[in-house]
Amino acid sequence: MKVGYLGPPGTFSHEAALRVVGDGPGLLCPYPTIPAVFAALEGGQIETGVVPVENSLEGSVVQTMDILARSRDVQVRGEVVIPIEHYLLGLPGKSKTVELIISHPQALAQCQEYLGRRYPNARLVHVESTAKAASSLPRFLGRAAAVGPRALAALYGLEILAGQIQDSRDNYTRFLMIGRQDAPPTGDDLTSIVFTPRTDGPGVLYGILGEFAQRGINLTKIESRPTRRYLGEYVFFVDFQGHRLCSPTREALAKVDEKCETLKILGSYPRNRFPGSEREGRSVGE
Repeated sequence: MKVGYLGPPGTFSHEAALRVVGDGPGLLCPYPTIPAVFAALEGGQIETGVVPVENSLEGSVVQTMDILARSRDVQVRGEVVIPIEHYLLGLPGKSKTVELIISHPQALAQCQEYLGRRYPNARLVHVESTAKAASSLPRFLGRAAAVGPRALAALYGLEILAGQIQDSRDNYTRFLMIGRQDAPPTGDDLTSIVFTPRTDGPGVLYGILGEFAQRGINLTKIESRPTRRYLGEYVFFVDFQGHRLCSPTREALAKVDEKCETLKILGSYPRNRFPGSEREGRSVGE
C-alpha cells in the first residue's frame, strides 16, 4: 500500500503516516504540500493519504477542509490522533545568539508563549514544514533555531536547545486518512459531512442540526467556512458519532439532505480515541 503524507520525513505527518502503515507492508511517499497529497490520491499515485485537519491548540487546518469540500473522488476512511511535543533545535555548539526561529506556522503558533518569553527579539520565519526548517539551519551559521519534533535532531544532526516548548502539554493533532472509499461500520465510528443550507434565516441551522439531536446522535465538531461565492455565505462541516450506513444515522442524513442546498458525505470511519475523548459528550473536535 502506498501512503502519501505531508513531508519530508521527520515531520509529525510522517509520524502519523508511520502509524497508518504499522507493522504491515507499505511504502511511504512524502509530498511537499497538502494539495499535492490530494492530487496524488486523485491521480492514482497513492492508495491512501494522511493529512492534518485540526490541532487542539490552534484549531482547524483550513486548507485540508477546503479541499475536502470541493474534492469529488476523495473519502475520509480513518483518523489518527497523535500527541505533539515541540523542541527547539540548533546547530551543535553554534546556536548562541538566536536571531531567527524557523518552522511551520502551526508549530510556531503552538509555542508562542515560550518563544515570546525566551526569545522576544527573534524573528519568526514560516516554512512549509518542520523538517524544512531543520534542514535549512546550516545556511544561517548559528543565527537561527528550528522548532519541530525531537526526531529531527537525529535526522539532521542538530542539538536540542530546549525540550517540550509547546504552550500546553495537552497538545494533539488529528490527521485524516483519505482514500477513494470510506470504511465499513465497526460499531464505534465517526461520520464527517459538509453542507450548505437551502435557505438563510432564523433557526435554519438549528433545524438541520436538530435532526441529529432528535435521534440521540452526538455531534463532535461543527465549523463554518466561506463558500467563496458571496460574502456571508458559508458551508458547515460537521462530525458526529455513527456510521452513514447504520440507523439512526442513515435516517438523520436523509432528513438533513431535504433541508440543504448541498450535502456531501465526506466519509464514515473508525473513531480514534485519545486522552480526553472518553469524557461525556466530548471528542476530538471539542
